[in-house]
Amino acid sequence: MISKSFFISIVLLLGVTMTSVRADEAQEVSAALSKFFSLFETDCSNWVQVFTKSASFSHPKFPSGIVGSQALLDFCGKAKAAAQVQEFRQDGGAMLTREGDFLHVLVPYVYATIDPKAPFINSGFESIKLVSTPAGYKILSVIEFFTRNPQPYVWPANR
Repeated sequence: MISKSFFISIVLLLGVTMTSVRADEAQEVSAALSKFFSLFETDCSNWVQVFTKSASFSHPKFPSGIVGSQALLDFCGKAKAAAQVQEFRQDGGAMLTREGDFLHVLVPYVYATIDPKAPFINSGFESIKLVSTPAGYKILSVIEFFTRNPQPYVWPANR
């Protein structure tokens, strides 16, 4: 039995608002988000495992969308090749809303590159639709929104 204090700790860790989730769901959502935001820290074949086989990723730079495992794998490879040092991370608490067997998650993010010729920082939101599977929550769809707001950003010491 999971204690109430453990459940509250997980919810606070995620910064979850707008819905109640069980402790096991909170852990699965946290794991899915961690894998999604590990784009530049893991190999692409591992990264695409957080998506369903027919998942879609709508991105402002790719107006046709990125659909299916192979397209997501290709996107990952191209993204990694775009700059030598990149950072993509969750930048605040996730907000969740339940829809039947699905969870909709709105997550602020920041993306940055170190390029002496053209440093770049982008911020915005990832709108992620998750479905529960026997292997944990998987991503059905992602819609990325750029806000391009100026963001205070400190590079991690290991970058």
